[in-house]
Amino acid sequence: MKSVAILLMAVSTRLSAQWLDYPDSRTPRTKDGKPNLSAPAPRVKGKPNLSGVWQAERTAVSEYIRALGTDPSNIQVDLGDITKYVSNIFWDVKPADRPLRPEAVAIIQQRRKNPTGFPLTRCLPSGIPAVLFIYTFKIIQTPQEIVVLAEDGDPPRQIYTDGRSMPKDPQPSWMGYSVGQWHRYAGRFRSRAGAPAHRASSAPSDPRCFEELPSDPLAYTKEYPGTTPLRWP
Repeated sequence: MKSVAILLMAVSTRLSAQWLDYPDSRTPRTKDGKPNLSAPAPRVKGKPNLSGVWQAERTAVSEYIRALGTDPSNIQVDLGDITKYVSNIFWDVKPADRPLRPEAVAIIQQRRKNPTGFPLTRCLPSGIPAVLFIYTFKIIQTPQEIVVLAEDGDPPRQIYTDGRSMPKDPQPSWMGYSVGQWHRYAGRFRSRAGAPAHRASSAPSDPRCFEELPSDPLAYTKEYPGTTPLRWP
């Protein structure tokens, strides 16, 4: 029993704290041995390889102050260390232009009054795309599928890129059912039953980012793209 307990403790380490000093041979480096963050993206059968640990780009404190009129730490202590889209996926969109159905607006207003309605406050999965906005997450890419592992404990997300179509009548799922296609440097991934579609980009000349395409007909009136830059933590 002791060996089992030790093993469980070992595998529960946070992603951001694992093997910090291990020099991964796959990491491109400059002449002085430092990671070359501007190197061309690696490839998997000619497609950009997104494998690695990622994190949404943090929003500058100055932007919070302009929008909220106060330092974000006065509202929530860690707000300055997360992206603004955690608080509102439509942060950059005028209220009148947000493609939300009245039913969705009512749910949002209800949960703002009573935060216990949010899944995360009840120890349930955050879901997509919220899980990508807070902690780091790891992408494992193969020619047939892409797996996204979240640090906050959400179930893994599988995105199949083997040419299959979306299931016609899927069972509800926290992370949805996802299939993807590559278009030059960008992979467009569509989901049903729990997760919005999004597009991941890894062009050598462009910032790495993903573009959400909310497409849930029960919540949104139309797809509305919003881009979130990503970074290596």
